[in-house]
Amino acid sequence: MGETNKKAPLNSPALTGTPTTPTARQGTNNTQIASTAFVMAAIAALVDSSPDALNTLNELAAALGNDPNFATSMTNALAGKQPKDATLTALAGLTTAAGKFPYFTGNDVASLATLTKVGRDILAKSTVAAVIEYLGLQETVNKAGNAVQRSGDKMTGELKIGTVNALRIFNDTFGLIFRRSEDFLHFIPTAEGQGENGNIGPLRPFAINLRTGAISVSHGAKIKGGLAIGATDNALGENSIVLGDNDTGFRQDGDGIISFYSNGSRIGHIDELGLHLYKDIESNGSNFRLKSNYRHHITFANEDGRIRMFLWKDNGGDGVHINNGSDGGGDFIFKTDGGFEVYWQ
Repeated sequence: MGETNKKAPLNSPALTGTPTTPTARQGTNNTQIASTAFVMAAIAALVDSSPDALNTLNELAAALGNDPNFATSMTNALAGKQPKDATLTALAGLTTAAGKFPYFTGNDVASLATLTKVGRDILAKSTVAAVIEYLGLQETVNKAGNAVQRSGDKMTGELKIGTVNALRIFNDTFGLIFRRSEDFLHFIPTAEGQGENGNIGPLRPFAINLRTGAISVSHGAKIKGGLAIGATDNALGENSIVLGDNDTGFRQDGDGIISFYSNGSRIGHIDELGLHLYKDIESNGSNFRLKSNYRHHITFANEDGRIRMFLWKDNGGDGVHINNGSDGGGDFIFKTDGGFEVYWQ
């Protein structure tokens, strides 16, 4: 019985001394007895070489402020903090005051400007129209809406210019200036190379008399087409001048040929051979003169140019001759002494 009392009971034994048990490998999770070596190894794994100040639960709890809701407390605290940002840092460095507003003078460089009452009033307006009205610009805006645009526009009213030089049309080489000078409106070119900014040149090629309406062309004119003087149109076409009505005048009808037209009918022309008439000649005067110191001929010819008859008189000759021309025949002479002679071929 004495030896039995030295044995521990099977149910809830109380062991004395230094009992031992096999050390289970880490990670074992069953009902076997854990040795102190197993427990120390598990604690070491949990602490994982933490510093001495935080290698106990008491030290960890103290570090967390004994706050059982530490994670929630930290989330709430961080929600109210400013993020670490260069722009916000620049703003945070400003010393604010009444009537000031921040603005940036560079990349993440902030400064303060004075916000006047006018500025505050403008910022308080809710619409662009209200801002325009506050600044007193409504009339200016209304005028600008009807202004002629620099890029080109269409005008419905007069453009009034009271200066002497009223309009300039130019390129890099020449400019043309519309200039009012006393009673005249001149179109005056600039000197060459002064198209945009040069003064008027010496030429006065075209002018209108504002009092009479007369036009002056001082350096020649080139007209392509017809010219109508005292008429509303030109029916003779290019290279022609009509006078009074639209089909009476002159026209160039070929190289060196100037024709005369009356009511659209060609009545004659001038070329290098002389004057050619296709109609009768009538005169209310008393004389028909051929003036020269040489023989004068009046010829009668066929359409092909062959001469049918000559009427002529030499300077200082014996009389007036009527000659049958290329057909042969006689020469009838009215003598200066009153006689008459006939010569037969």
